[in-house]
Amino acid sequence: MAPVRLRHPKGVTTIQVDFNATVQDFQQEIFAVTEIAPSHQERGIPSHPLTLVPELLIDSLGLQQGE
Repeated sequence: MAPVRLRHPKGVTTIQVDFNATVQDFQQEIFAVTEIAPSHQERGIPSHPLTLVPELLIDSLGLQQGE
């Protein structure tokens, strides 16, 4: 598990992510914290839309700890 920081309209939240979970699980966890639908979730600064395959593991996204 590793921390991932989420910036959203309500503020900033850090969640613990299991990189062996699926992308879909990750998106649902983001939604639970931020109420941002998976179809509206973005990555990076400046932000850009994500093109994802829900069945892949989170590790396939190439995220770095603290990103």
